Amino acid sequence: MRERRRAQLMLALYQSGRQAEALDVYRGGRTLLAEELGLEPGEELRHLEKGILEHDPALAPPPPPPRAEPTAGARGPGRARLAVVAGAILLAGAIAAIVLGVTGGSDAVTVEPNSVAAVDPETGRVEAAVPIGGHPVAIAVGEGAVWVANPDQQTLVRIEPKSKAVTSIGLGTRVADVAVGFGSVWVAGGNGETLTRIDPKQNVPEASIDLSGGGGGVLPRPVFLVATGAGSVWATRGNTLLRIDPDTNEARTWLTVSKPQGLVAGRGAVWVTQLNEHVLRIDTTTPKITAERDLSDLGQFPVLHRGSLWLIGYGERKPHVLHLDSTTLTPQAAIPFTVAGYPTGLSAGAAALWTVGPNSGYLWRIDPSSELATRVVWVAPHPISVAAGEGAVWVGTQRERIR
Repeated sequence: MRERRRAQLMLALYQSGRQAEALDVYRGGRTLLAEELGLEPGEELRHLEKGILEHDPALAPPPPPPRAEPTAGARGPGRARLAVVAGAILLAGAIAAIVLGVTGGSDAVTVEPNSVAAVDPETGRVEAAVPIGGHPVAIAVGEGAVWVANPDQQTLVRIEPKSKAVTSIGLGTRVADVAVGFGSVWVAGGNGETLTRIDPKQNVPEASIDLSGGGGGVLPRPVFLVATGAGSVWATRGNTLLRIDPDTNEARTWLTVSKPQGLVAGRGAVWVTQLNEHVLRIDTTTPKITAERDLSDLGQFPVLHRGSLWLIGYGERKPHVLHLDSTTLTPQAAIPFTVAGYPTGLSAGAAALWTVGPNSGYLWRIDPSSELATRVVWVAPHPISVAAGEGAVWVGTQRERIR
Protein backbone atom coordinates (compact mmCIF):
# COMPACT_ATOMS: atom_id res chain seq x y z
CA MET A 1 0.00 0.00 0.00
CA ARG A 2 3.03 2.32 -0.20
CA GLU A 3 1.94 4.30 -3.23
CA ARG A 4 5.22 6.19 -3.70
CA ARG A 5 7.19 2.95 -3.94
CA ARG A 6 4.58 1.47 -6.24
CA ALA A 7 4.92 4.55 -8.46
CA GLN A 8 8.72 4.12 -8.52
CA LEU A 9 8.30 0.50 -9.60
CA MET A 10 5.82 1.47 -12.32
CA LEU A 11 8.20 4.11 -13.65
CA ALA A 12 11.17 1.72 -13.61
CA LEU A 13 9.22 -0.92 -15.54
CA TYR A 14 7.92 1.61 -18.06
CA GLN A 15 11.37 3.05 -18.70
CA SER A 16 12.64 -0.49 -19.24
CA GLY A 17 10.15 -1.01 -22.05
CA ARG A 18 7.74 -3.09 -19.93
CA GLN A 19 4.58 -0.99 -20.20
CA ALA A 20 2.12 -3.85 -19.65
CA GLU A 21 3.84 -4.88 -16.40
CA ALA A 22 3.86 -1.26 -15.21
CA LEU A 23 0.08 -1.05 -15.73
CA ASP A 24 -0.36 -4.39 -13.93
CA VAL A 25 1.42 -2.90 -10.91
CA TYR A 26 -1.07 -0.01 -10.92
CA ARG A 27 -4.11 -2.29 -11.28
CA GLY A 28 -2.86 -4.55 -8.50
CA GLY A 29 -2.44 -1.56 -6.21
CA ARG A 30 -5.85 -0.19 -7.06
CA THR A 31 -7.49 -3.54 -6.36
CA LEU A 32 -5.67 -3.84 -3.03
CA LEU A 33 -6.65 -0.34 -1.90
CA ALA A 34 -10.28 -0.90 -2.90
CA GLU A 35 -10.58 -4.28 -1.17
CA GLU A 36 -8.66 -3.40 1.99
CA LEU A 37 -9.54 0.26 2.53
CA GLY A 38 -12.35 1.10 0.11
CA LEU A 39 -10.22 3.86 -1.42
CA GLU A 40 -9.00 4.86 -4.85
CA PRO A 41 -5.26 5.37 -5.53
CA GLY A 42 -3.87 8.83 -4.80
CA GLU A 43 -3.56 11.57 -7.40
CA GLU A 44 0.14 10.96 -8.06
CA LEU A 45 -0.40 7.28 -8.84
CA ARG A 46 -3.43 7.94 -11.04
CA HIS A 47 -1.58 10.58 -13.05
CA LEU A 48 1.38 8.28 -13.51
CA GLU A 49 -0.91 5.58 -14.91
CA LYS A 50 -2.40 8.08 -17.36
CA GLY A 51 1.06 9.24 -18.36
CA ILE A 52 2.10 5.67 -19.12
CA LEU A 53 -1.01 5.09 -21.23
CA GLU A 54 -0.34 8.37 -23.07
CA HIS A 55 3.36 7.65 -23.58
CA ASP A 56 4.00 11.03 -21.98
CA PRO A 57 7.46 12.29 -23.08
CA ALA A 58 8.07 13.49 -19.51
CA LEU A 59 8.25 9.84 -18.40
CA ALA A 60 10.91 8.89 -20.93
CA PRO A 61 14.21 7.53 -19.50
CA PRO A 62 17.05 10.02 -19.09
CA PRO A 63 19.28 10.44 -22.14
CA PRO A 64 22.54 8.47 -22.29
CA PRO A 65 25.80 10.23 -21.33
CA PRO A 66 27.24 12.40 -24.15
CA ARG A 67 29.73 10.72 -26.37
CA ALA A 68 33.26 11.94 -26.80
CA GLU A 69 33.85 14.77 -29.30
CA PRO A 70 34.25 13.20 -32.77
CA THR A 71 37.51 13.54 -34.65
CA ALA A 72 37.92 16.13 -37.41
CA GLY A 73 37.28 13.52 -40.08
CA ALA A 74 33.97 12.54 -38.55
CA ARG A 75 32.47 16.02 -38.19
CA GLY A 76 30.95 16.25 -41.67
CA PRO A 77 28.28 13.57 -41.18
CA GLY A 78 27.60 14.94 -37.70
CA ARG A 79 26.78 18.36 -39.13
CA ALA A 80 24.62 16.71 -41.77
CA ARG A 81 22.62 14.95 -39.10
CA LEU A 82 22.24 18.23 -37.22
CA ALA A 83 20.97 19.85 -40.39
CA VAL A 84 18.36 17.10 -40.78
CA VAL A 85 17.26 17.53 -37.14
CA ALA A 86 17.08 21.31 -37.55
CA GLY A 87 15.01 20.86 -40.70
CA ALA A 88 12.66 18.50 -38.87
CA ILE A 89 12.24 21.03 -36.06
CA LEU A 90 11.43 23.78 -38.57
CA LEU A 91 8.92 21.53 -40.32
CA ALA A 92 7.28 20.63 -37.00
CA GLY A 93 7.06 24.33 -36.20
CA ALA A 94 5.47 25.03 -39.57
CA ILE A 95 2.90 22.28 -39.02
CA ALA A 96 2.13 23.65 -35.55
CA ALA A 97 1.66 27.11 -37.06
CA ILE A 98 -0.76 25.70 -39.63
CA VAL A 99 -2.78 23.95 -36.89
CA LEU A 100 -2.91 27.10 -34.78
CA GLY A 101 -3.89 29.11 -37.83
CA VAL A 102 -6.86 26.83 -38.45
CA THR A 103 -8.06 26.54 -34.87
CA GLY A 104 -7.04 29.87 -33.41
CA GLY A 105 -6.54 33.42 -34.61
CA SER A 106 -6.21 36.88 -33.15
CA ASP A 107 -9.76 36.78 -31.81
CA ALA A 108 -9.52 33.26 -30.38
CA VAL A 109 -10.87 32.81 -26.85
CA THR A 110 -8.26 31.99 -24.20
CA VAL A 111 -9.43 29.20 -21.90
CA GLU A 112 -7.80 29.42 -18.48
CA PRO A 113 -7.44 26.43 -16.12
CA ASN A 114 -10.40 25.63 -13.87
CA SER A 115 -12.83 26.88 -16.49
CA VAL A 116 -15.57 25.52 -18.73
CA ALA A 117 -15.27 26.33 -22.44
CA ALA A 118 -18.29 26.58 -24.75
CA VAL A 119 -17.54 25.22 -28.25
CA ASP A 120 -19.85 25.68 -31.23
CA PRO A 121 -20.58 22.12 -32.48
CA GLU A 122 -21.05 23.32 -36.06
CA THR A 123 -17.98 25.54 -36.52
CA GLY A 124 -15.70 24.04 -33.88
CA ARG A 125 -14.99 27.53 -32.55
CA VAL A 126 -14.41 28.20 -28.85
CA GLU A 127 -17.08 30.82 -28.14
CA ALA A 128 -16.58 31.46 -24.43
CA ALA A 129 -14.68 30.42 -21.32
CA VAL A 130 -16.36 30.42 -17.90
CA PRO A 131 -14.17 30.27 -14.75
CA ILE A 132 -15.65 28.11 -11.98
CA GLY A 133 -12.96 28.34 -9.27
CA GLY A 134 -11.95 24.66 -9.21
CA HIS A 135 -11.37 21.69 -11.47
CA PRO A 136 -14.57 20.50 -13.22
CA VAL A 137 -14.60 16.73 -12.73
CA ALA A 138 -18.03 16.20 -14.34
CA ILE A 139 -20.51 18.16 -16.45
CA ALA A 140 -24.18 17.53 -17.20
CA VAL A 141 -26.64 19.51 -19.33
CA GLY A 142 -30.37 19.78 -18.72
CA GLU A 143 -33.17 21.73 -17.05
CA GLY A 144 -32.10 24.78 -19.05
CA ALA A 145 -28.56 24.97 -17.68
CA VAL A 146 -25.08 23.48 -17.60
CA TRP A 147 -24.14 21.83 -14.30
CA VAL A 148 -20.52 21.35 -13.20
CA ALA A 149 -19.19 19.34 -10.24
CA ASN A 150 -16.42 21.28 -8.47
CA PRO A 151 -14.83 19.11 -5.75
CA ASP A 152 -12.22 21.72 -4.81
CA GLN A 153 -14.84 24.06 -3.41
CA GLN A 154 -17.44 21.34 -2.70
CA THR A 155 -19.95 23.06 -4.95
CA LEU A 156 -22.23 22.42 -7.87
CA VAL A 157 -21.84 25.24 -10.41
CA ARG A 158 -24.70 26.33 -12.64
CA ILE A 159 -23.85 28.04 -15.95
CA GLU A 160 -26.51 29.85 -17.96
CA PRO A 161 -26.05 28.71 -21.59
CA LYS A 162 -26.67 32.13 -23.19
CA SER A 163 -25.37 34.70 -20.71
CA LYS A 164 -22.71 32.39 -19.21
CA ALA A 165 -23.71 33.69 -15.76
CA VAL A 166 -22.53 31.47 -12.90
CA THR A 167 -24.28 30.36 -9.70
CA SER A 168 -22.43 28.23 -7.11
CA ILE A 169 -24.41 25.91 -4.86
CA GLY A 170 -22.57 24.82 -1.71
CA LEU A 171 -22.94 21.14 -0.83
CA GLY A 172 -20.35 20.53 1.89
CA THR A 173 -19.05 17.33 0.31
CA ARG A 174 -16.35 16.54 -2.26
CA VAL A 175 -18.64 16.04 -5.25
CA ALA A 176 -17.72 13.31 -7.75
CA ASP A 177 -20.40 13.14 -10.47
CA VAL A 178 -23.58 14.86 -11.66
CA ALA A 179 -26.67 13.83 -13.64
CA VAL A 180 -29.93 15.52 -14.67
CA GLY A 181 -33.37 13.93 -14.73
CA PHE A 182 -36.89 13.88 -13.30
CA GLY A 183 -36.91 17.66 -12.90
CA SER A 184 -33.85 17.65 -10.64
CA VAL A 185 -30.08 17.63 -10.65
CA TRP A 186 -28.40 14.74 -8.81
CA VAL A 187 -24.91 15.01 -7.33
CA ALA A 188 -22.79 12.04 -6.16
CA GLY A 189 -21.07 12.88 -2.87
CA GLY A 190 -17.94 10.73 -3.11
CA ASN A 191 -16.67 9.63 0.29
CA GLY A 192 -19.58 11.46 1.90
CA GLU A 193 -21.80 8.50 0.85
CA THR A 194 -24.62 10.87 -0.09
CA LEU A 195 -26.68 11.74 -3.14
CA THR A 196 -27.83 15.37 -3.17
CA ARG A 197 -30.95 16.35 -5.07
CA ILE A 198 -30.91 19.93 -6.38
CA ASP A 199 -33.97 22.00 -7.29
CA PRO A 200 -32.96 23.68 -10.61
CA LYS A 201 -35.63 26.36 -10.25
CA GLN A 202 -34.45 27.54 -6.83
CA ASN A 203 -30.78 26.47 -7.14
CA VAL A 204 -30.86 24.91 -3.68
CA PRO A 205 -30.54 21.35 -2.33
CA GLU A 206 -33.99 19.91 -1.79
CA ALA A 207 -32.83 16.58 -0.34
CA SER A 208 -29.66 14.92 0.89
CA ILE A 209 -30.10 11.18 0.52
CA ASP A 210 -27.96 9.08 2.85
CA LEU A 211 -26.68 6.07 0.88
CA SER A 212 -24.48 4.63 3.62
CA GLY A 213 -27.15 2.08 4.49
CA GLY A 214 -26.82 2.91 8.18
CA GLY A 215 -23.89 0.52 8.46
CA GLY A 216 -21.70 2.95 10.34
CA GLY A 217 -18.53 1.32 9.03
CA VAL A 218 -15.11 2.79 9.71
CA LEU A 219 -14.30 3.15 6.02
CA PRO A 220 -16.64 4.86 3.55
CA ARG A 221 -18.03 3.17 0.47
CA PRO A 222 -17.71 6.06 -1.96
CA VAL A 223 -20.56 7.25 -4.14
CA PHE A 224 -18.63 8.04 -7.32
CA LEU A 225 -21.19 7.49 -10.10
CA VAL A 226 -24.76 8.65 -10.73
CA ALA A 227 -27.05 8.31 -13.77
CA THR A 228 -30.72 8.83 -14.60
CA GLY A 229 -32.89 6.75 -16.90
CA ALA A 230 -35.24 3.79 -17.15
CA GLY A 231 -37.60 5.37 -14.62
CA SER A 232 -35.09 5.73 -11.79
CA VAL A 233 -31.94 7.36 -10.54
CA TRP A 234 -28.97 5.00 -10.29
CA ALA A 235 -25.82 5.34 -8.21
CA THR A 236 -22.90 3.22 -7.11
CA ARG A 237 -21.83 2.94 -3.48
CA GLY A 238 -18.61 0.98 -3.34
CA ASN A 239 -19.43 -2.34 -5.02
CA THR A 240 -23.20 -1.84 -4.82
CA LEU A 241 -25.56 -0.58 -7.52
CA LEU A 242 -28.41 1.40 -5.95
CA ARG A 243 -31.80 2.30 -7.39
CA ILE A 244 -33.36 5.55 -6.15
CA ASP A 245 -37.05 6.28 -6.61
CA PRO A 246 -37.31 9.89 -7.88
CA ASP A 247 -40.81 10.21 -6.37
CA THR A 248 -39.88 9.25 -2.81
CA ASN A 249 -36.04 9.52 -2.77
CA GLU A 250 -36.00 5.99 -1.35
CA ALA A 251 -32.75 4.15 -2.11
CA ARG A 252 -32.82 0.40 -2.70
CA THR A 253 -29.90 -1.97 -3.14
CA TRP A 254 -30.25 -3.40 -6.64
CA LEU A 255 -27.20 -5.56 -7.32
CA THR A 256 -23.63 -6.18 -6.18
CA VAL A 257 -21.24 -5.11 -8.96
CA SER A 258 -17.51 -5.56 -8.44
CA LYS A 259 -15.44 -2.39 -8.87
CA PRO A 260 -17.72 -0.28 -11.10
CA GLN A 261 -15.98 2.26 -13.35
CA GLY A 262 -18.76 3.68 -15.50
CA LEU A 263 -22.57 3.89 -15.38
CA VAL A 264 -25.39 4.73 -17.81
CA ALA A 265 -29.12 3.99 -17.82
CA GLY A 266 -31.96 4.01 -20.35
CA ARG A 267 -34.02 1.84 -22.72
CA GLY A 268 -35.06 -0.51 -19.90
CA ALA A 269 -31.56 -1.32 -18.69
CA VAL A 270 -28.49 -0.15 -16.78
CA TRP A 271 -24.96 -0.65 -18.11
CA VAL A 272 -21.93 -0.82 -15.82
CA THR A 273 -18.27 -1.05 -16.82
CA GLN A 274 -15.91 -2.75 -14.37
CA LEU A 275 -12.26 -2.69 -13.40
CA ASN A 276 -11.92 -6.31 -14.59
CA GLU A 277 -12.52 -5.00 -18.16
CA HIS A 278 -16.07 -6.35 -18.34
CA VAL A 279 -19.27 -4.50 -19.20
CA LEU A 280 -22.65 -5.59 -17.80
CA ARG A 281 -26.20 -5.04 -18.95
CA ILE A 282 -28.56 -5.12 -15.96
CA ASP A 283 -32.34 -5.38 -16.15
CA THR A 284 -34.41 -2.68 -14.44
CA THR A 285 -37.45 -4.81 -13.62
CA THR A 286 -35.56 -7.59 -11.86
CA PRO A 287 -31.99 -7.23 -10.55
CA LYS A 288 -30.44 -9.62 -13.04
CA ILE A 289 -27.50 -9.39 -15.42
CA THR A 290 -28.91 -9.98 -18.90
CA ALA A 291 -25.62 -9.68 -20.82
CA GLU A 292 -21.91 -9.55 -20.03
CA ARG A 293 -18.92 -8.92 -22.28
CA ASP A 294 -15.17 -9.13 -21.71
CA LEU A 295 -13.83 -6.05 -23.51
CA SER A 296 -10.15 -6.89 -23.02
CA ASP A 297 -9.91 -3.17 -22.29
CA LEU A 298 -10.80 -1.00 -19.32
CA GLY A 299 -14.13 0.59 -20.31
CA GLN A 300 -14.93 4.11 -19.15
CA PHE A 301 -17.58 6.80 -19.67
CA PRO A 302 -20.38 4.69 -21.22
CA VAL A 303 -23.13 6.61 -23.05
CA LEU A 304 -26.20 5.70 -25.09
CA HIS A 305 -26.55 7.14 -28.59
CA ARG A 306 -28.98 6.12 -31.32
CA GLY A 307 -29.86 2.93 -29.46
CA SER A 308 -26.24 1.79 -29.12
CA LEU A 309 -23.75 1.70 -26.27
CA TRP A 310 -20.53 3.69 -26.70
CA LEU A 311 -17.55 3.92 -24.35
CA ILE A 312 -13.84 4.68 -24.19
CA GLY A 313 -11.54 1.65 -24.10
CA TYR A 314 -8.07 1.73 -22.54
CA GLY A 315 -5.60 -1.13 -22.84
CA GLU A 316 -2.39 -2.27 -24.48
CA ARG A 317 -3.23 -0.46 -27.73
CA LYS A 318 -3.94 3.24 -28.15
CA PRO A 319 -7.21 4.43 -26.60
CA HIS A 320 -10.25 4.03 -28.82
CA VAL A 321 -14.03 4.40 -28.80
CA LEU A 322 -15.97 1.15 -28.65
CA HIS A 323 -19.39 0.80 -30.28
CA LEU A 324 -21.47 -2.06 -28.81
CA ASP A 325 -24.91 -3.46 -29.41
CA SER A 326 -26.80 -2.25 -26.35
CA THR A 327 -28.74 -5.51 -25.93
CA THR A 328 -26.19 -8.24 -26.65
CA LEU A 329 -23.03 -6.15 -26.02
CA THR A 330 -21.66 -7.49 -29.30
CA PRO A 331 -18.85 -5.19 -30.56
CA GLN A 332 -19.81 -3.21 -33.65
CA ALA A 333 -16.66 -1.14 -34.11
CA ALA A 334 -13.49 0.11 -32.42
CA ILE A 335 -12.66 3.66 -33.50
CA PRO A 336 -8.99 4.53 -32.91
CA PHE A 337 -7.50 7.95 -32.22
CA THR A 338 -4.91 9.07 -34.73
CA VAL A 339 -2.52 10.52 -32.14
CA ALA A 340 -1.44 9.48 -28.67
CA GLY A 341 -3.77 10.68 -25.95
CA TYR A 342 -5.85 9.58 -23.03
CA PRO A 343 -9.48 10.59 -23.62
CA THR A 344 -11.43 11.61 -20.54
CA GLY A 345 -15.17 11.84 -20.75
CA LEU A 346 -17.59 10.92 -23.52
CA SER A 347 -20.81 12.72 -24.29
CA ALA A 348 -23.56 12.12 -26.84
CA GLY A 349 -24.90 15.17 -28.67
CA ALA A 350 -27.70 15.38 -31.19
CA ALA A 351 -25.61 14.28 -34.18
CA ALA A 352 -22.27 13.14 -32.79
CA LEU A 353 -20.29 12.00 -29.79
CA TRP A 354 -17.61 14.16 -28.17
CA THR A 355 -14.53 13.47 -26.08
CA VAL A 356 -11.43 15.34 -24.92
CA GLY A 357 -7.78 14.47 -24.32
CA PRO A 358 -5.77 16.14 -21.52
CA ASN A 359 -2.48 15.26 -23.19
CA SER A 360 -3.36 16.81 -26.53
CA GLY A 361 -5.73 19.51 -25.32
CA TYR A 362 -8.13 18.83 -28.18
CA LEU A 363 -11.86 18.28 -28.47
CA TRP A 364 -12.68 15.25 -30.67
CA ARG A 365 -15.84 14.53 -32.64
CA ILE A 366 -16.90 10.92 -33.25
CA ASP A 367 -19.26 10.48 -36.18
CA PRO A 368 -21.58 7.51 -35.45
CA SER A 369 -22.34 7.07 -39.15
CA SER A 370 -18.81 6.96 -40.57
CA GLU A 371 -17.31 5.74 -37.28
CA LEU A 372 -14.41 8.16 -37.52
CA ALA A 373 -12.81 10.27 -34.80
CA THR A 374 -11.94 13.81 -35.94
CA ARG A 375 -9.85 16.32 -34.03
CA VAL A 376 -11.96 19.49 -33.89
CA VAL A 377 -10.30 22.30 -31.95
CA TRP A 378 -7.54 22.90 -29.43
CA VAL A 379 -9.30 24.04 -26.26
CA ALA A 380 -6.73 24.25 -23.44
CA PRO A 381 -3.72 22.27 -22.15
CA HIS A 382 -5.69 20.01 -19.81
CA PRO A 383 -9.37 19.39 -20.66
CA ILE A 384 -10.83 16.69 -18.38
CA SER A 385 -14.62 16.60 -18.88
CA VAL A 386 -17.16 17.15 -21.63
CA ALA A 387 -20.93 17.37 -22.17
CA ALA A 388 -23.03 18.36 -25.17
CA GLY A 389 -26.30 20.26 -25.10
CA GLU A 390 -27.95 23.69 -25.03
CA GLY A 391 -26.38 24.57 -28.37
CA ALA A 392 -22.76 23.91 -27.43
CA VAL A 393 -20.18 21.36 -26.40
CA TRP A 394 -18.98 22.20 -22.88
CA VAL A 395 -15.38 21.30 -21.99
CA GLY A 396 -13.98 21.47 -18.47
CA THR A 397 -10.27 22.24 -17.97
CA GLN A 398 -7.93 21.93 -15.01
CA ARG A 399 -4.43 23.05 -14.09
CA GLU A 400 -1.40 21.12 -15.29
CA ARG A 401 -0.80 17.89 -13.42
CA ILE A 402 2.00 17.73 -10.88
CA ARG A 403 3.96 14.54 -11.38
